[in-house]
Amino acid sequence: MIDRPVLRLRLSPAESFAAQGPLAHRVEKFANGWARATGLSELPGCHIQIETIPSEHSGLGVGTQLGLSVAAGLNELTEQPMANAERLAAQTGRGVRSAVGVYGFLHGGLIVDDGKLPDEKLSPLLHRCAIPDDWRVVLIRPAQGQGLSGTEERQAFEGAPAVDPRVSKSLRNEVAERMLPALAEGNFEGFSASVYRFGKTAGECFSAVQQGPYHGPLLTGIVETARNLGVTGVGQSSWGPTIYCLLPDAVSAAGFADKMKSSMTSADLECVIAQPCNLGAIVKKLKTVVPAR
Repeated sequence: MIDRPVLRLRLSPAESFAAQGPLAHRVEKFANGWARATGLSELPGCHIQIETIPSEHSGLGVGTQLGLSVAAGLNELTEQPMANAERLAAQTGRGVRSAVGVYGFLHGGLIVDDGKLPDEKLSPLLHRCAIPDDWRVVLIRPAQGQGLSGTEERQAFEGAPAVDPRVSKSLRNEVAERMLPALAEGNFEGFSASVYRFGKTAGECFSAVQQGPYHGPLLTGIVETARNLGVTGVGQSSWGPTIYCLLPDAVSAAGFADKMKSSMTSADLECVIAQPCNLGAIVKKLKTVVPAR
């Protein structure tokens, strides 16, 4: 989990329900799902303002974080107990394939889930580890283009060949034997190398859809350029089009972002420098200010 781009909602009591701002239609859909899961026949009187939100379908789990934020906000507004991961997932319909976004919303840090069995509603949380605050993640995204979502994404999963059990085992071993030990030791280079190997191997499982471990020639070129500039930990977030690059500190992250833009003048790239986020989502109850007469 990282601290930006930020998603922020403001909920206020109102005579009837209304949502305003980018993706307001999705907010209302999540709110209706929350009401059904909570046993309410109608939505509470509430105004939800979407103040800031990342680009949709950019590979950053925006839909999951939006749904969980709506549910957490409505739980607070209606004075319900803080929901655990299973309840939040049920209230939003998220976590169907991966539970990483659900656990990340609650706890922050690096999340590893254990995979989901047919009779399980949510994948169990296997590991949650803090990431050193000094490390940085540079997000690189072409100004145009989106990752797969909705029907396209479902068809991609259904059409992809079954993953060889040997590949699944190698990915589990990569996390357990190299990635997590390197993180525990604060070994930035070891962690970065492991993240790259994991992402490339996982991406190759979907090469029938992506034409390789990364989604198309532009993203493949971004990965290759970043690696040629000396960055070890590079990978694609979900289906893209966001590529992430691990840097050891803020100074090297800023220098790398500048070099990346200079090296890929043929592509219009957006670069965001993010810090690790080792906290879960923050729900603040603001005091009502009564204007002076």
